Amino acid sequence: LQSDSDNPDLLIGLGTCLVERGDLQAGRQTFERVLQKSPNLHTARLALGRLELKLDHASEAIKLLSPLATERSYDSAVRFSLALALQAAGRADEAKEHFQFVDKAQRAIDRMQFLMDAAKKNPDDAEVRYQIGMICLKYESPTNGVKWLLSVLNLQHDHQSTHAALAHYYRSLGNEKLAVEHERQAGDATADIRD
Repeated sequence: LQSDSDNPDLLIGLGTCLVERGDLQAGRQTFERVLQKSPNLHTARLALGRLELKLDHASEAIKLLSPLATERSYDSAVRFSLALALQAAGRADEAKEHFQFVDKAQRAIDRMQFLMDAAKKNPDDAEVRYQIGMICLKYESPTNGVKWLLSVLNLQHDHQSTHAALAHYYRSLGNEKLAVEHERQAGDATADIRD
């Protein structure tokens, strides 16, 4: 660790080990050290939020996890931790939405395993690739979702639902040029994920 003393991944791993070992203060210091150098690093923010929750500091956990859940709305680990913090703070109604998301995400990701097998057996099936892309976009990794959706267009350039999904995605990033281009090709289609 000496040669990589500023490596955030190693420090987060060290902090996690310290917390699991029961040295919560040293864990906190390690996570805070990472956040001093990389204040937007989601893994460090999540780790510190989880530590706050472990310490029964629900309001502090919510302060850390709420913005993270907004930034990474697809991240089940973040949403689950936020749900636990909200529940601990007596805000069960707000927690419910996040618990429901985590449940849907788990079912979708389980389904994605089946779809991956189908894609291996029939790599030219645009609909299977579209469904994988939509699951990734919503529940796993938007970057991976876009890759899967673009692979659909390589097979079927006029797949309207894919264009609709990409238009929505690019608009959410503020890339109006790509959003309009895909919107034009989407026609009346809407992006849909089958949970």
